[in-house]
Amino acid sequence: MAPQRPRSARGSGAGLKVPNSAGRSAPGRPLLYTLAFAATTIMGTYYGAGLKMQSEATAAKEQAREKTTQEKIEALQHRRAGLVQSLEELEEKLNGTAPVKDLGNGRGNG
Repeated sequence: MAPQRPRSARGSGAGLKVPNSAGRSAPGRPLLYTLAFAATTIMGTYYGAGLKMQSEATAAKEQAREKTTQEKIEALQHRRAGLVQSLEELEEKLNGTAPVKDLGNGRGNG
């Protein structure tokens, strides 16, 4: 039998405390994990949405570059027609010649 060395308190681990709840988690740990998981999910969603918007904007710019001059003119004329129609409607309202629409406000007038 080999001679035994004397035990010192320094290297033997005598000063370590072992928790009584071996294997159980701290009361706030599940909440902490839940919040960390939720924050990671939210940030990932936000980052992914930003990437998607950026790629869609790049695709729209590329599509606009690919349009011919005639297609661009047609799109502008279509937009102008809509704006002229809106202008005419607003002018009619200002002049008082536009028909009054009954919105059915619930007062028995409709």
